[in-house]
Amino acid sequence: MKNALRAVLLLVVIALGIWAWTIFFPNPRQVVRNRLNKLAHLASSPAKEGNIGRGLDVQRMGAFFSEDVHVMLNISDRGVIALDNREELLRGLLVIKAPGAAASAEFQDMRIEMGTANLTALVDLTLKAKVDGQGDPIFQELKFALKKIKGDWLITNVETVSTLKP
Repeated sequence: MKNALRAVLLLVVIALGIWAWTIFFPNPRQVVRNRLNKLAHLASSPAKEGNIGRGLDVQRMGAFFSEDVHVMLNISDRGVIALDNREELLRGLLVIKAPGAAASAEFQDMRIEMGTANLTALVDLTLKAKVDGQGDPIFQELKFALKKIKGDWLITNVETVSTLKP
């Protein structure tokens, strides 16, 4: 009976140790994945969200990007959009999150490649965006580069992935 109790206590201690390890030393891939999912959540907005809520979401989104972030997006109906710092990006995000229709963003099919010493990451993903009032969702392949800066994973580069068209 004592051996069984000791075995159960040992298993509980091991399980708590593993749990604590994952909390204090999370897997970098999972941290990057969670961070990008949180960004997509902040980019989404319900139709009835007010200007203050949208502005706060944009401010929170700014914390996901480095000061010198470079964004190069090739949007079919708008051409190439190039932004060279976080301030320009935030101004663009304010326009996108303008009041009105609801919008949702979701990052799908994330493929995360960790760099040297797990301090950088390249992420290929598919953006699924839906705006109320428009028909089908928009799908766009994107490539993100992230770097661990002062303990946070910050996005340093975002670009569209060119796909072959028939």
